[in-house]
Amino acid sequence: MERKELLTVEGIRKEYGIGRETAYRLMKRLPHIKVGQVMMMRRSDLEAYLAEAARWRRDIRADDLEANENPAGAGGGR
Repeated sequence: MERKELLTVEGIRKEYGIGRETAYRLMKRLPHIKVGQVMMMRRSDLEAYLAEAARWRRDIRADDLEANENPAGAGGGR
């Protein structure tokens, strides 16, 4: 099987065994390009991110929220 440099969400799911929502979150967090409706990212960017997450034992499924950001997006200023 040929390893392609650019991965789609489906490619990430198949090769790394990652769920759909997690694959989309990774795609949005990391540098990517969009061709029409298809998002693609470099394999090297994904592998570097996964290695760093493993090093720090970070849950890649978690959202990157600021400490003062409301996850529901509700309540607050006018």
